[in-house]
Amino acid sequence: MEKPPVVNVSSISSLTAHSATLVGSLMANDLNTTYYFEYWSTGGSRSLTPKASAELPYFHIVQAEVTGLKPDTTYHYRLVATSSYGTSYGTELTFKTPKWVLQTTGNYIDSLAIDADGTIYIDSGDDNLYAINPDGSLKWAFQIVFSRYTSPVIGSDGTIYIVSEDGNLYAISQDGTVKWSFQTEDAFSRNPAIGPDDTIYMGSPAGKLYAINPDGSQKWLSQTGDFVCPSPVIGSDGTIYIGSDDGKYYAIDSDGTIRWEFQSNDPAGCFSSPAIGFDGTLYLGTGGSDDTFYALSKDGIKKWEFQTKTTYKWGSSVIGSDGTIYVGSHNYLDKKIKAINPDGSSKWAFQLRTSGFTQPIIGSDRVCFADAALSSAQSSLFRIELSAPAKHRAIITYTFIAQ
Repeated sequence: MEKPPVVNVSSISSLTAHSATLVGSLMANDLNTTYYFEYWSTGGSRSLTPKASAELPYFHIVQAEVTGLKPDTTYHYRLVATSSYGTSYGTELTFKTPKWVLQTTGNYIDSLAIDADGTIYIDSGDDNLYAINPDGSLKWAFQIVFSRYTSPVIGSDGTIYIVSEDGNLYAISQDGTVKWSFQTEDAFSRNPAIGPDDTIYMGSPAGKLYAINPDGSQKWLSQTGDFVCPSPVIGSDGTIYIGSDDGKYYAIDSDGTIRWEFQSNDPAGCFSSPAIGFDGTLYLGTGGSDDTFYALSKDGIKKWEFQTKTTYKWGSSVIGSDGTIYVGSHNYLDKKIKAINPDGSSKWAFQLRTSGFTQPIIGSDRVCFADAALSSAQSSLFRIELSAPAKHRAIITYTFIAQ
């Protein structure tokens, strides 16, 4: 006995405030198979896309663009297919249109920062720093070639600090003009960090940590044994913590004096910025030939170590309100988001699909993180509900498909 078509809705793409492309799959079993999408806002009447024919061969990826959507609105949609053997209705899914979309000339959004007044600063890969108003309109654009792996950082007075590809640190005012720039002989490596007195701290490939006054003058510099790769982290007492490619983590006083050094088991370097717990405990991972995640006291004494069975950890860990540490481990052998109890024991782990670089983000009752697909053309944003049962079911909240 012949059966009706088999239909599934997979995702959406090309989402804007007023349009979207609905994507699904269809298994046709008849030459006369037709399909369309139904879509409607919550509580609204249903609309249909124009009917289309599904030619043989049997399996099809089908899509239809819908326009005239309202911003910041939830829509429902499903795929419907009909043949001489009957009609099939796909699973109903939902999506929400954004409040606004600003199109730049770049092809990606690599970094983002938000000011106290809601102004958004982004780098979109077209050698510009964009300032965007909260309503989505363009405030200004500043031409600069961004240094890779860096993001804008905002000072207490609203000054935007960015690192260029030539290693200069720029201070940009809120109207988009340059206040000053600072250059060294060996350039900078990662994002700056800003102290409670507005001192800017930056590491360099030559193993130096620079302290820069808010007026752009050098305050002091401190020398480590190798490339200062991760961004500095500043404790509540003003202590600056950095990792170096000599396999050490350093605690540096606000006057530039090295307070202590911690030698890890990894001679290949310390790649992640430490996270600081509520009691001052430092949580940090190494990278290269070791697989250890450490907890150190604020005096630099090891409290415990956790074996991750991976040789790379990219990005800093984050700490939940109950003291749980969440860290992403990166390697082709072990690709997981791990939850570690405050005593160093394993709480749970979530398997990633790829070895993508990811850093968790903590909410009041959930952990969110991104995971790229094997094709690199598709990425998903996941969340783990912390109140869920022991399996800690992850829910895909959105799938991004490159166009």
